[in-house]
Amino acid sequence: MITRVQALAGPEFFVTPFQKGGRGSTDCVGWVPVGERRYAEERVWSAALPAPLPAIVDTEDVKITDAQGNAVTIAATMQLSHEPERFHYGRDTYAVVSWAGPWPVDDAWWRDEYSGMRA
Repeated sequence: MITRVQALAGPEFFVTPFQKGGRGSTDCVGWVPVGERRYAEERVWSAALPAPLPAIVDTEDVKITDAQGNAVTIAATMQLSHEPERFHYGRDTYAVVSWAGPWPVDDAWWRDEYSGMRA
């Protein structure tokens, strides 16, 4: 049944996951059309997150502010603009009791969908 619908709609509409190499949890999953087989890569990725990877990766934006409510940002020099004091997630606010970093991630700058440096 899926093969028939796949033939009508196109192979890109019905995909299955496969394990691939990458540093972050979203990098470690690839997608192929149903019926194609891909096998997990055995290659070790430098700076990869250690197992077990997070089961859920939240995509909701968070905000970090200093004691005066100024947004904490990261400069091109990888320095924080202010001392982190509060962590805002949705409607909730939490105190920052300790922190370390930032650790810059500048992966895949050569790709069309490159979104810039993250930390």
